[in-house]
Amino acid sequence: MTIYCLYIFDRHGKCISYIEWKRYKQLSMNRIEEFQLVNGLISSIKSFVNKLSPINTRCVFKSFCTDSYKLTYFETPTSLKFVINTDIHATNMHNLLQTIFSEVYVPYVTKNPSSIKNNKICSELFSTKLDELVQAHECFD
Repeated sequence: MTIYCLYIFDRHGKCISYIEWKRYKQLSMNRIEEFQLVNGLISSIKSFVNKLSPINTRCVFKSFCTDSYKLTYFETPTSLKFVINTDIHATNMHNLLQTIFSEVYVPYVTKNPSSIKNNKICSELFSTKLDELVQAHECFD
């Protein structure tokens, strides 16, 4: 099982962090276009699942899977969006995203007085702790 990359978007859809571990195929577009496509895809899927819901309650989109990768999504109450791209056999990714938020993002970004809200995350400690957490996960190959 493999974890390819992680995107973190602020409430306005701006990518504030992108981390790549094992991405084998390089894209033909630039990073900004990629970030816009991923954020747009997430927004579209969220809208789509709510419009097709057979019941009147709000549906929560968690992941989708193709024949070659799985994209897992977690959104916080403050509309931060965490998106992880893995191979199709990766498990417990939603839990990993929640853990990244609570054990890495909150202490090393939210509680960091030098962190500027809605700006790119530049904390080395955040990057180190995130890398340690992801590489310790059972699906990191």
